[in-house]
Amino acid sequence: VRGLLGDVEPLSTSFLACLGERWRAEHRAWKDLPLPSDVVYLWADGLRVKAGLEPEQAALLVVIAAFRDGSRRVVGVESGDPSSVGTWLALLRNLTDRGLGVPALVIGDGASGLWAAISALGWTSARQDCWNHAIDDLLQVFPRGRRPRAGDRLRAISNASDRATAEKLRDAFIKGCRGRCAPAGERLRADWEHLMGFLAFPSDHWPHLRTTNVVESPLVAVRLRTSSTRGHQP
Repeated sequence: VRGLLGDVEPLSTSFLACLGERWRAEHRAWKDLPLPSDVVYLWADGLRVKAGLEPEQAALLVVIAAFRDGSRRVVGVESGDPSSVGTWLALLRNLTDRGLGVPALVIGDGASGLWAAISALGWTSARQDCWNHAIDDLLQVFPRGRRPRAGDRLRAISNASDRATAEKLRDAFIKGCRGRCAPAGERLRADWEHLMGFLAFPSDHWPHLRTTNVVESPLVAVRLRTSSTRGHQP
């Protein structure tokens, strides 16, 4: 608790129990609030946070929606395993039960259980895999000394001004993936359409649609705070 609240007097077990129950009640009430139906974009990501005494890192499943009027808001937060289809399915069903419509585009981590949950719901949304997650995964194939250059080339692909330019840069990248690096080129080609979903939408929206930064950036402070509580008793 010191990591979250700073240097305070010792807090009793009963006070902490009351505080926890109050937060849970507020979360339950927030989860029942109605939502607008005219959603356009939906960002979803599972964020690992270091908190508590458990050996495994906890994760927050966070969903942010952008609506037709230009507003943007957090609409879903749950703890759980980002690879779990069931956890994502329960979270997304809660959103639809509260009135959220089917978004035109969903931006998420390509490796999560999110996409299977969306399929189970029958959503017809376009799919955009997060370029940041994709680049991190692809770079694991490269020797450490080659990763900076490979990362620059992948970021140039993601920031290309049009599909033709992106495909030209992609083909050059794949051609350079030889030997032990060949799987990176194969993975890029296989995931290509899921990485290019943003191109179907207005170009001035592209910087926000390529990645899940919309989810991750506002929660930097959460990670900093929870990191300071790692391994501490309340």
